[in-house]
Amino acid sequence: MMNLNEANLKNRGVILIVDDNEHLRQFSAAILERAGHTVIQAGDASEAAEIWSEERAAIALIIADVHLPGLTGPEIALEFRIEKPDLKIIFTSGHLQEAVEETTHLVPDARFLSKPYSAKLMLDTVLAMLES
Repeated sequence: MMNLNEANLKNRGVILIVDDNEHLRQFSAAILERAGHTVIQAGDASEAAEIWSEERAAIALIIADVHLPGLTGPEIALEFRIEKPDLKIIFTSGHLQEAVEETTHLVPDARFLSKPYSAKLMLDTVLAMLES
C-alpha cells in the first residue's frame, strides 16, 4: 500500500478536505480520488488539526468550508500556514458574498468555490492550485 509521502510525490501532494457536510465531503473526495489524487477527510476543525499534526509534510492543499463548527475554514488555514507557508488553500461556501469577503482579505492567494459546485469546476480549481 502507498504511504502518504509516496502519494505526495506522485500527485503533487495530499489533499485535505474539511467540511461538516458529510455528503459533500465524500462526493468531493470520490471525484478527486478518481482523478488520481490522495485525499484525507475531516468533518471539523479539531479532526483537521489531528490529521494535520501527523500528516502536514504530505498535505499540499486544503479544501475547507468557510463555516465550520469551532474554528472557521480561514482560521484553520491561517494556523496551518504558520507551519507550512506554501500550503495551497481552496475555500468553499454556500454563502457566497459573505464568504468571499471573509476569505479574500484573510488569505488573498486562496481560491474560492461556491456551493454547489460541479465535479469539473472542483477538479479544474484543484489542478490550477496544485500547479501554481
